[in-house]
Amino acid sequence: LDKFFDGKLDAQTVDNLDMDYMENAYQKAKDYFEKMNMSKEGIYNQLTSSAEGFTPEEAQYAVDKLFQS
Repeated sequence: LDKFFDGKLDAQTVDNLDMDYMENAYQKAKDYFEKMNMSKEGIYNQLTSSAEGFTPEEAQYAVDKLFQS
């Protein structure tokens, strides 16, 4: 495998990943709510923990979307 991939990603490769971190955070928040019945504050804290690593903005988007009335 090393002869095909040197472990480095160029800028074009990274740009083509097209990751939606806001939506990923929302999906995680939804999982925490449905499987663990976590509160809004608990989900926010879990998303921003070092275990998950989402930014405060991504976590806030996720809990706002999840708990919108």
